Amino acid sequence: MDNQTQTVDRSDWASFAEDFSKQHAGETATLEMLGSDMGDQYAAENLPFVGMTLESKGSDAGSLVLMLGTEGEDSMERFIAGPKSLQVHVTPEGETVVQIEAEDEPTLLLHLTPPAALPAPQ
Repeated sequence: MDNQTQTVDRSDWASFAEDFSKQHAGETATLEMLGSDMGDQYAAENLPFVGMTLESKGSDAGSLVLMLGTEGEDSMERFIAGPKSLQVHVTPEGETVVQIEAEDEPTLLLHLTPPAALPAPQ
């Protein structure tokens, strides 16, 4: 990511996740895992973005959770234990990319694409 990337301060993660989820709900999501030992892989492709939360209680406290898809086989939750950094970048094409780095996990890239605009009525 480049110098237009916003790093989200850890103290703001919970409110960021709530606001980000409202702003991007329903956008098309692709979750990419980057790892030198396994190569880049897709964990999910073209699922609706449901939301992101920061767990505040229990054994998962401090974990980020990504929720994609609506139900059944077309849905997933990804728990990210021990997240270290959260960065957001918006591409010139309008895609939002969230990069999450965590301890003992591959770097995750969440790509969100807004719905295509409808053509103007003629």
